[in-house]
This record gives sequence, structure tokens and C-alpha cells, in this order.
Amino acid sequence: MVAVLALAILLGCGTPALRPAAVATPESEAGWRWEGAPVALVGRTVGVAFERAGARVVSVPPKSVRITARCADCLSTAPLEFDVTTPAVQYELDPGIAEAIVATVVFPAEGTWSFEPLGGQITVRSPTSTQPPVVVVRPWSTPLTADCGAKQVERAVARFAQAFNSGTPADLAHSLNPLVNFSVTEPVPFATKKRDEVGDYVRTRFLAGETIHPYLVYAASIGANAVELLVYYVRKAPDLPTGTSGHSYRRAAAMSQLFCDDLLLLRFNAGTLSD
Repeated sequence: MVAVLALAILLGCGTPALRPAAVATPESEAGWRWEGAPVALVGRTVGVAFERAGARVVSVPPKSVRITARCADCLSTAPLEFDVTTPAVQYELDPGIAEAIVATVVFPAEGTWSFEPLGGQITVRSPTSTQPPVVVVRPWSTPLTADCGAKQVERAVARFAQAFNSGTPADLAHSLNPLVNFSVTEPVPFATKKRDEVGDYVRTRFLAGETIHPYLVYAASIGANAVELLVYYVRKAPDLPTGTSGHSYRRAAAMSQLFCDDLLLLRFNAGTLSD
């Protein structure tokens, strides 16, 4: 996967665009695969990336491919057109990848967007969506078990968010292990290993008007009957410092862990992302 997104052309609905020098067709662009982010947020830039497997080529001619993104389940949302282009730095490609083409895009509506002619799709969510998060199992993970798999991860994270947003410590007890390791960085740093103190913190944040909305979870089995999680979510609260992008919410990420014996979160160590 390319470490840095190169030149990006952002095009909104109805925005005129210059045609690339060569327009790709499915036949002329066979062999490419979607390698972009699995989930995007409405109104936020997200990386769109395609890769072609093969031996590294020292000198690859510049490539520009016109992509049309269509939303299958959006209401009255026009397709997006944009160009993906060849990254400038070849040595940043992963082994086994001959070349990659990338762009950054802003999606205007929730739904499942697919890409023509290269294929692939992305789930787009509202920043404050209450839908369960999308769970992606890490490719290097050992297989998750039937009783502690992606669906259980989804439910556990959604259950924690619902308990947090209700502000009720009793609800929180049904989502956190009694030995939970919990910490956050903003607006005031807080850390504890006592579930009752987490309940007091959540009640305080509820009264401050905070809600959290998880949208993406990476999961991997780590043995010892546990699943390691990386939870991406949105925090919305009047007292959170405003990010540089000026949105009324902040994106955050938490290193977490699900204990499979009781399907309760054993760890949740969160920090707000730089925007």
C-alpha cells in the first residue's frame, strides 16, 4: 500500500473536470485491485487507491485513470468523477506491487459507492451515524471463531457506544469487563482500571453533551481467548477542542481488546486524531 497519497484531484457533484490524456477501459486496465479505505465519512477527504500486483518496475510511465464512483443506495445522488494518478515515489510501494494509482476524494452522501472501471467499493457513513461499525479482520490474524468473530466484535463495540451515549453506568457494566483498562486524552486526560470509575466518567461526559459514534474496527485474534481491536470513531461534544479542519466533531481512535469468554471489552485506550 502506498505510504503517501500523491497528486489528488477532488471533484464534487456537477463539477466540470479536464479529461485525462488517456481514458481507461476495463480491458486496458485489467489486473488492478481496490486497496483503499474500507469506510469513509461524509464530507471528509479519504484515500482512494488501486494497486497492480507484479514485479517492481524501475521506471513506470505516468498514469492517469478517470474513475466514476456511483452510489447504489443513495437517494438522488449524482455520480462522482475524478482521476487517480501514479504516485511519484516508486520505492514506497509494498513488495509484490508493480504500481499504484491514488487520489483523495470527498463523498457527499451515505451509502455504498462502487468504482468504474477498476472495481471495488467503499462504505460511506455520516459522522454521527448510529449504524454498527464496519469490522475488518486483519489479513495476518488467525481465523476468528464462530462465537467470537466479526459479528460479535461489531455488537460489542456498538453496545459500548450505546451505553456511553445513554450515560447510564448500569448499561456500561454490560459492555466492559470488570478489569477494564480505560483511558482518554481529551478534553481532560482520564485513566482508570476500575469499571465504576469509568461509569462515573461516562456520566460526566453524558452531562457535558458528548456522544460517540464508531464507524470502523480492525480486529485480529491474539490468542489467550482475546481479539485485539483498533476502533475508529467520532466524538461529538461542545467542550472538545476544535480540529484544524473546523468540523463540529473530532475523529478518534482507540486501542481496544475484546475478551471472548464474556464478549466484554477488556481495554479501551483512546486518543483524538489530528485533523
